[in-house]
Amino acid sequence: ASYTIAQQTNHILIDIDMLNVWTGNVLDIRTAAGAGTGDMVRLVMDGAGAGGQALVASSNVVFTSPMVDIDGSAAHTAALVDILSAGGAGAAGVAAALNINLTGAGLVDTADVARIATTTSLAADSHVLALEQSVGAGTAGAHCLYVNATGANVEGIRVDAGVSTFDETVTIGTAANGAAMDPSGANGVTYAGTARPYKNLWL
Repeated sequence: ASYTIAQQTNHILIDIDMLNVWTGNVLDIRTAAGAGTGDMVRLVMDGAGAGGQALVASSNVVFTSPMVDIDGSAAHTAALVDILSAGGAGAAGVAAALNINLTGAGLVDTADVARIATTTSLAADSHVLALEQSVGAGTAGAHCLYVNATGANVEGIRVDAGVSTFDETVTIGTAANGAAMDPSGANGVTYAGTARPYKNLWL
């Protein structure tokens, strides 16, 4: 069936209110076995400068299950989530593809804002996280990875296990006390609780 709404409206077109506890799915769309080529749900926003969102999920209660759960249990050759952005360069201070803004109460112990965990065996030249920028020329101040940790008692980067390999030049700016690094002086890196010149830092 096809429905066309030509006039502007500020009314909810489809409203489903669940007032009691339920165990089934409010909306269940299932396909039979076979290679389908269409989309299960497709949201298209062609309005220029649209101020609304294509999909919004919100909750004001404490939930113990993920608000969005994507389960790809079968073998697949495509990503479970694919973000493509070719329409512009974003806005200042706003992510062009993925934006995570966590506010409110602080995290509890061992909780993370974002976590990637895998128990699978990695093949040759495969990585848990890969950051690649290969097309286009960046300007001064552009980085593939940028870390800015200014909160109290927060470290920038910590490696608990695994060898760290740097194939390119490593530039070290200033020591923890703010003095410039001096390869022949005392203002070096701290190793095992002892300050040493960074010429003794093996990379």
